[in-house]
Amino acid sequence: MSTSENTPAKGWNRSAVTFRLSAKRVSDLRMLCDEQLSPTAALDLAINLAKDAKEEHRSDRLSAESAKVQDFVAAQTAHAKHNGELLVEMAKQISDLQRTIIAAAGSSKDGAIENKDATEIQQPLSIRAWLDQELRVSGQSAFLAKAQWQNMKRKSSDFLQLEMFVQRVPLSDSSQEPEAKRRLVLITASFQQAALSQLTTAQLLYFKCQRREKSDWQVSVHHILEGKLGPAVVALRV
Repeated sequence: MSTSENTPAKGWNRSAVTFRLSAKRVSDLRMLCDEQLSPTAALDLAINLAKDAKEEHRSDRLSAESAKVQDFVAAQTAHAKHNGELLVEMAKQISDLQRTIIAAAGSSKDGAIENKDATEIQQPLSIRAWLDQELRVSGQSAFLAKAQWQNMKRKSSDFLQLEMFVQRVPLSDSSQEPEAKRRLVLITASFQQAALSQLTTAQLLYFKCQRREKSDWQVSVHHILEGKLGPAVVALRV
């Protein structure tokens, strides 16, 4: 870097300078103000206008950057929505494949829910309707039920609908209670609910159902661990 580049421009260390008012400078200054202002006041006004213009340019640049950020966020949101739709479609395809495998191998082995009569599962019920029906049939306000995930589909932009086969477990082999029927139930849950992944599994699940004082139901979902119910992985209130 040369010495001249380190030296302040000539004149900035002075407390006063002589400003020559050429005809063009006079014309330019008069365009900014009326003739009642002195040349010095007109120069001050020109300086202030230049500062304002610089600030407006900075504001415009910040607005442009903000618009870019908003466009980026909108693009990411659309991308996330598209990925969610792909996951739902993938779950449906997995469900269709699972149906084919179960139909070929039979679903009554290894403790799976029995399918004695296909007509019993033709009409799906909401999980609340199924719980109330089992209460009427068995008289039990607390019971255990086998559950198997069947399908998942989007119900709206914010909610998903899970389809699950369920069957109440009798109190004992010698129990005289009416035989529980296998039913297809519908469970509606928020699209953002992380616990949904605990229900979309080919493994046999168990629903621990308890009717509450306000006539609603508490349903906890369990896996079988070492021959007994494991900790609840999902809790539903319906």
